Amino acid sequence: MRERSRAALAELETHVDPRARVKDLSTSDQQMVEIAKAITRDVRVLIMDEPTATLTENEVKVLFALIDRLRQRAWRFCISPTNCVKLSRSLIA
Repeated sequence: MRERSRAALAELETHVDPRARVKDLSTSDQQMVEIAKAITRDVRVLIMDEPTATLTENEVKVLFALIDRLRQRAWRFCISPTNCVKLSRSLIA
């Protein structure tokens, strides 16, 4: 389990220690852990509720660079209510 976690976090190019307690992590690192969990579960659609609300400008850049990399691997993201409606329509069609 820890090895899968380590591999998923490495794939995200993050510095998060897989042994760390999530409650002790920054908000941006907690988001990385959630995305890493999705990677280990082979999720292809990720719903994010205002993911940049509490992030610094640099953390926002890191997050969106990651989202761009995952989109290249056929991941889909639902980041705002409008975006979610558009995505759900495209998945149904």
